[in-house]
Amino acid sequence: MHKLSLIESKDSEPIDLSPPAVDALTRMGRRLASQKTWWGDNDEGSGKEATAIKCIPAPGGQWRVRIDNAVGVVSVGDVQIAVQPKIPLAHLLYLFSVSGAIPRCLLGGAAFALRLTPLLTVPWLAVAR
Repeated sequence: MHKLSLIESKDSEPIDLSPPAVDALTRMGRRLASQKTWWGDNDEGSGKEATAIKCIPAPGGQWRVRIDNAVGVVSVGDVQIAVQPKIPLAHLLYLFSVSGAIPRCLLGGAAFALRLTPLLTVPWLAVAR
């Protein structure tokens, strides 16, 4: 298993991902993303679909992965991605405790062994209902 550790909201180093893994991460990112608009959005929106996980093509057929506003572990096929918070963990846990909101969590599977254990979306940005 290829293990990758990255910081929330920062691009990973280039890694090898299969087309099904890229597809699974992309779909998972759409499911995790908030569908709510933000104060700076114009009426037409940006035209881009919201996503919490981006797979960005890199040279040599590799990919960079960026996971925005979420922490946890994502496992797709033989790739496991541990996403560390961009702020100190003690502060993140404090924010969770005082927010009164439970972060979004996506648990489940897909046809090719997609596993998420749990990927938590930072609650003060948006909570899906």
